[in-house]
Amino acid sequence: MANGVPPVEPQGLRLLRLAIHELATPLGVVSGYHRMLLKDNAGALSDQQRQMLEVANTAVVRLLALLQEMKDLAKLLEPGTTFARSKLNLASLLAETISALPADNDRGVRIVLTNPADPATVDGDTVRLRTAFAFVLSALRRELVTSAKLAVRIGRSMHDGRKQVRISIADEARIDAIDRAEPGNLVAFEEFRSGCGFGLVIARRILTAYGGQLWSPPEESKAGALVVLPEA
Repeated sequence: MANGVPPVEPQGLRLLRLAIHELATPLGVVSGYHRMLLKDNAGALSDQQRQMLEVANTAVVRLLALLQEMKDLAKLLEPGTTFARSKLNLASLLAETISALPADNDRGVRIVLTNPADPATVDGDTVRLRTAFAFVLSALRRELVTSAKLAVRIGRSMHDGRKQVRISIADEARIDAIDRAEPGNLVAFEEFRSGCGFGLVIARRILTAYGGQLWSPPEESKAGALVVLPEA
């Protein structure tokens, strides 16, 4: 606040906050009644009723998760938001992120860090960078149709005299090409992907805040990415 005048909030952020506020109450009511019904608080349910209600409740849980993502995005977009920095071992961060991801029960795609002993370090906040990588890895795993393994590889490069850490993510058939690619041969990562909620939007903003970039391979496959961060 300068001279006693609060900073002007961007219109897009105001609309986002309004949407969060308007959605929170009805979603909370629906979720509460679903839980009550599933506990037979209003009488026993038939098998068919329970099955239908469980499907509806799964959708509500997804909506509540989207609402939380909207809240997280609103925090990132607040004017004057600060980002904590400390020196982090990137391989450890990625390994912890991968191990914490929920199981892929649909297709069993595994995510494998190919060089877990790499000593590369970056400046960042552990929680925020884990969040960013979790959203990116989840999206790429979801869209991988060429293999049952999504490989993650740490590498290095120089740009304008500065050391960079590269995190290449793809199946084994494509990861070498992504690892060797220069940003000029890649395309901007598409963060507005159906089924990914606000996760990729959040991930890009976190990575950008730490001086990073997010790229996609210049091909039809979406299941690949290159993350570049300054080396600490």
